[in-house]
Amino acid sequence: MDNLKKVTKTNTASLKAALDKAAKLKQSDYTASSWKNLTKAVDAGKKVLNNKKASQKDIDKAANSIQKAISNLKKAARGVWKQNAKGWWYDYGNGKWPAGKWESIDGKWYAFDADGYMRTGWFREGNTWYYLTNSGAMATGWVKVGCYWYYLHNNGAMATGWVSVNGTWYYLTNSGAMATGWIKSGQTWYYLTSSGAMATGWIKPGNDWYYLTSSGAMATGWAKVDESWYYLTSSGAMATGWIRLGNNWYYLNASGRMATGWVKLGSSWYYLTSSGAMATGWIKDSGKWYYLTFSGAMATGWIKVNGTWYYLNGSGAMAENTWIGNYYVNSSGAWTKTR
Repeated sequence: MDNLKKVTKTNTASLKAALDKAAKLKQSDYTASSWKNLTKAVDAGKKVLNNKKASQKDIDKAANSIQKAISNLKKAARGVWKQNAKGWWYDYGNGKWPAGKWESIDGKWYAFDADGYMRTGWFREGNTWYYLTNSGAMATGWVKVGCYWYYLHNNGAMATGWVSVNGTWYYLTNSGAMATGWIKSGQTWYYLTSSGAMATGWIKPGNDWYYLTSSGAMATGWAKVDESWYYLTSSGAMATGWIRLGNNWYYLNASGRMATGWVKLGSSWYYLTSSGAMATGWIKDSGKWYYLTFSGAMATGWIKVNGTWYYLNGSGAMAENTWIGNYYVNSSGAWTKTR
């Protein structure tokens, strides 16, 4: 028992109270130098509080240092807005004011002219435009001025050209005004909806359909959409009906989809190959032969091809190894004898 060390119990209540009191104070209310002294005392007090070997003397000294630093805090000068017939300015509280510069006040940015008056409306600094609201605060994000929308970056700079906002693309003209409708950027056409958002996919802004790729670019020529082929003219308008490209004819139905296989138009049948090109001449489909005229229309009845007569029944299929009235057609469909 004589060899056991005596344990002295310490009381940290006063130190904890001093730290709590300091934590409730606002740095912005006091001068930088007096606040620096308090910060130093608080940091030292926290170390003592976390030191299990600290003596009561060390604890009391730390608590007293914090209390003294709090007592020695000096109130910072409070700025105030003032106004006269010419406009508003900001008094730092010491008889001085910002002039010809930007100033952050209560978390917002304001611009002041050379005489110290707060700016409002559009303001150009260097090559950059900014917009100051009626309160003088610098605008960011979307703002409507007059009839037009503008986008200001987080630093207040007015945007021009393409800008992505929350995953949506918009186009701002050289004046900063948000574009709507058709615009040409470089060699490419884009369509901006009434909200300014760049369109993608199918759109019908008037009487015609257009297709905008995932990049927003207006498609021309052939475009494959959801496993179907469409043809967009040089103006971007979706084609329907018959179109001729090079030496080939294609048929686009009312929805614009390129047709393949057999299609009946009016009273005539046509055959479009897997590439969509209209077939002419002989074709074999499902084991049967058919003949498509120069216009692409499927032939029926007797036809003469390269000096030889053939017979196509009502379905268009070529007759083989059979008599057609008094005329016999062989396995190749050719008329070979008469009875």
